[in-house]
Amino acid sequence: SRLTKIDPESLNKIHINNRRRLLRADNYFLKDGEPMSLSIKRQKHKPLYDVFFVALGINREKLYERIDKRVDKMITDGLKEEVLSLYDRGCDFTYKPMQAIGYRQWQPYINKEKSEEEVIADIKKATRNFVKRQYTWFNHQLPVNWFDSDDLATARKDIGKWYHGQ
Repeated sequence: SRLTKIDPESLNKIHINNRRRLLRADNYFLKDGEPMSLSIKRQKHKPLYDVFFVALGINREKLYERIDKRVDKMITDGLKEEVLSLYDRGCDFTYKPMQAIGYRQWQPYINKEKSEEEVIADIKKATRNFVKRQYTWFNHQLPVNWFDSDDLATARKDIGKWYHGQ
């Protein structure tokens, strides 16, 4: 309710259930004496230095194959046993660490709602979705120059052109 008075613009942009951002906007005003939205408007939103953002991507099929292998290795290395051990020692799924990908998917297994195979499939799916969100974040936050990780020669050539002002 305080944000309604001190920074309605930020309030309109922040989802009402996003407690962390709401508190940050409120604390910003308490600390600096001005609305966070005003400070954001003054920012130029451009890098201080001449920069060439480079990111290496991978063919989606290969990426998903790597994710699946990684999850399988985590299972082989004892992920299930780790989660069950933590749960047995009193760590329930309301604890922040137990909400991480690879941990929270075991709750339906413990509740006898899903099989181990379904849980492993859910972990793989959640990891793929997280990777997609990371790609989206980079694409919306930074002017990223994406290169195929299997074609580093092109990356070197383009970086060289930028570096030499071509």
